[in-house]
Amino acid sequence: MAGFFSFFSCEKGSNQNHFWNSSKWKRFESELKVAITNNLDSIKSKYPDFYGYSILPGEPYNNANGSVIDINLVVAYNNLSDIKEDETYYKYSVDEWQHYDTDALESITPIISDLYEEFRQLYPEKSGSLSTPKEEVKLINKFQGTILSVLKELKNEGLFNLEKSSPFLVIWISDSESEIKFKSVKELNAQEVIEEFKSEFY
Repeated sequence: MAGFFSFFSCEKGSNQNHFWNSSKWKRFESELKVAITNNLDSIKSKYPDFYGYSILPGEPYNNANGSVIDINLVVAYNNLSDIKEDETYYKYSVDEWQHYDTDALESITPIISDLYEEFRQLYPEKSGSLSTPKEEVKLINKFQGTILSVLKELKNEGLFNLEKSSPFLVIWISDSESEIKFKSVKELNAQEVIEEFKSEFY
């Protein structure tokens, strides 16, 4: 009997290790890249004064599904002509932007849902726990990190190059001091933009 439980434990551990490096994460990355590219091409063709683009992955645990990560990614963008007040806050605070699109990345929803379902099979919820399990923190970091990786790759490929400048880019979580917000600003924008953002939000 001890041998059976030992085998079961080893098999579960193997499946858990496989999850973090599975091809499903690669698919999430590649499909997200395509979806963002299509979305950006559409925005740039419609709005010549477009200057800001953001992915909103949702606040962990605080979403309509009650899940660790939100399976529905939202896009926000803004144009210079949308700014009613000449202030840094209105330029960089995504909460104040005029355009939100809940459908732009809907093709990614089934992929995220599939990843989360597999995660929950491998790491069932533990009732009564007052702390955040390290596996859930790892999932949040990998999920947000994959989005950041895609944005960086697209930026390096020139997708965000505009005629006169590059748009402000950020992974935004409303009413949050989330690390990914500040990390994305630092890794996706020019130093001048980073300094302006820091002066307003740090």
